[in-house]
Amino acid sequence: QTYHLDIALESDGADDCGGYTYNEMLEIWNAANATKSDVIGIWWKPDGTNTLYQGTDAEMVPVIMPTPVQECIDNRPDVDRRGDPDLSDLERYGDPVGACGEPPKGTKKVASSNFLSSIQENKD
Repeated sequence: QTYHLDIALESDGADDCGGYTYNEMLEIWNAANATKSDVIGIWWKPDGTNTLYQGTDAEMVPVIMPTPVQECIDNRPDVDRRGDPDLSDLERYGDPVGACGEPPKGTKKVASSNFLSSIQENKD
């Protein structure tokens, strides 16, 4: 999406398309918080991590992408092929019509009613 929306970002992660593992993303966010550095990255809900930074200089602020209508979703690139060096730009980045936010996804995680308070109590 960032390619077609002229949002210049670079990722230097170790996976085939430059991405990071969940733990690496946490390390990056923690380092940016400690050094008061700017960082942009993908995050999702539900995940309690964003609550750890609420009210701090490192509070996560969403970047709102265009609404994910079906035409946009149908024109997204195949994420399983992003690391393929033989892809054309269209195959790697998808059609510009596919530059939208992520559609809602169901989750298989279950959280207890005290999950959020447990995270907040143990954030140090």
